[in-house]
Amino acid sequence: MTSPVDFINQYHKDTVAQKKALQNPDGSITTVNSMGIPLNGKIYLVPGYDRDTGKKLTEEEAYSLWKNKIPKLEKKGLIVGIEDNWAGERQDHPANVISRENHKFLDDEIIPPEAIGFGLRN
Repeated sequence: MTSPVDFINQYHKDTVAQKKALQNPDGSITTVNSMGIPLNGKIYLVPGYDRDTGKKLTEEEAYSLWKNKIPKLEKKGLIVGIEDNWAGERQDHPANVISRENHKFLDDEIIPPEAIGFGLRN
């Protein structure tokens, strides 16, 4: 993986392929719900959606789930972090900017109804 969004983009693709997307009450569909996890001086973009349970995680739950997995994933080259030396506003942190831009890309994708495994279709 060479980009901080590669890991979450692959998670998105896998969630759709596994037919484990979540249809929210407003009709939108969740496949990733990316979050930034601070660890060892970097921010890692990880899924805040647990596709095995169909649950959106809190920041604390996501941190607890991913904190021990990130070093192993990084060692295998499956995830990269963004140096966390930002001193500006949180919304302007490079991890947030990258995540917002990537979300636009994901929003443009049509998720087929058969990919929904949780939510309104159940």
